[in-house]
Amino acid sequence: MHAKQYQRVKLAATFTKSVLVWAAVVVFVALGGNEILADAVEARVASDYLAAASYVLVVWLALSALTFPLEFFVDFHLERRYGLSEQTFGRWFLDETKSVAIAVALFAPLAALWFHLLRTIDIYWFLPFGGVHFLFTVVLAQLAPTLLLPLFYDLSPLEDEGLRERLRRLAERHGLRVESISTIGMSKRTKKANAAFAGLGATKRLLVGDTLLEICDDDEIEAAAAHEIGHYKNGHIVKLLVIGGAAQFALFLALALLYDLAATRLGYAPTDLAAIPLFLVVAAPLFALLKPAMNALSRRFEYEADRFAARALRNSSALVSALKKISDRNLGDPSPHPFVEWYFYSHPSITKRARRVAKEAKWAS
Repeated sequence: MHAKQYQRVKLAATFTKSVLVWAAVVVFVALGGNEILADAVEARVASDYLAAASYVLVVWLALSALTFPLEFFVDFHLERRYGLSEQTFGRWFLDETKSVAIAVALFAPLAALWFHLLRTIDIYWFLPFGGVHFLFTVVLAQLAPTLLLPLFYDLSPLEDEGLRERLRRLAERHGLRVESISTIGMSKRTKKANAAFAGLGATKRLLVGDTLLEICDDDEIEAAAAHEIGHYKNGHIVKLLVIGGAAQFALFLALALLYDLAATRLGYAPTDLAAIPLFLVVAAPLFALLKPAMNALSRRFEYEADRFAARALRNSSALVSALKKISDRNLGDPSPHPFVEWYFYSHPSITKRARRVAKEAKWAS
């Protein structure tokens, strides 16, 4: 009941935030706020590109201020209320500030590119933008383990040499050479437990949360690591990049058509500053439609990684035990409503995963 209540409140607050942002932009346009802001920016900024950047920044800051109470409730208050975090407000706010700074640094160039392409090739901006965005995603996946993750978590070699060698042999047994097997210092921020396989090429790393080491024995840690290795052996990282890239390209095509249509219907040129909020208006429903399909793909990959781990170790009980401990520690809902799981969950419920692993054990016996 505790887990269900936590997940229900978190989901409701997160969903409310998304709807609030979309509704706020719609009201902003309906009341003419987009034109008032455009006139004010254009009167003060001579450069078209700087004016566009200023306009987007003001809108983004306004939306951030509007949703900050919900952000605080979901990411800080709720986590502390349910005993999942002991962060002070100051440390949480610092992390949020770093996240915002990184997002601006990473996505501002993409936004500038979008506006440039819109001005130069009009509705066909999605063609080069889709390619650049895909390359950007690949590079980010390559650099994230070495550049971004250490900004939030302390990374150190796994201290238990016996366990470290056990995990290394597991990886090498399946043809995988990892750059490092590291402990993530999650406990300074959260009590949630997790493990991950991160990076591409030479930056491949096996990451084990120190919170996971607290609750699992060596067999369970190995099972969790085997699951993460299963993602690599099944090509899930590359598949997600390729399938996600194709889906995003289709999304950009739909965005280009709908944005152009919305701007024209309301009497704007697509390059008008006042038209820019319409991009958010048409993007939100498209992302909402894409979400369940990508989550279904993610859940399928989780099942495949579980199957790999169960077959690789011939120890389904350790895998099930690890999955249950992680779910319990993270307050995962063991049996969410079918619609909620279908639409919102990127991972299957622990009940379904345990059932699948049990079937896999019967097959292997």
